[in-house]
Amino acid sequence: MAARSGRYLERAPKRISKIITTTGENPLMARSEDEFAKIFAFVMADPPFIPRPILNVIAQERIRNYELEKRILKEIAADSAEKYVAGLKIPALIVFAIKIALSIRPRPISCTS
Repeated sequence: MAARSGRYLERAPKRISKIITTTGENPLMARSEDEFAKIFAFVMADPPFIPRPILNVIAQERIRNYELEKRILKEIAADSAEKYVAGLKIPALIVFAIKIALSIRPRPISCTS
């Protein structure tokens, strides 16, 4: 299983790049609840069942942060790590990841009768 998932992970950046190149859209960014549901299915090999209303609540923060995520990804794409590590005299393992933390922030509910 590890080898299988490793091969999948190696292909993932190419797959994402191909989608961006052909559609002009980043499949990891959501402007709507439907787009978020697609991301959720896209990034997980075996996504857990989450009722759609709950998934829609989780999606709200990602939807609100769309422009911020767009700007961050643009900056990441424009800046190469190679210029920072060129000429290092020691072996280095560089791992890139974008951590997208899903959070639900409870808010007080006003109950009026």
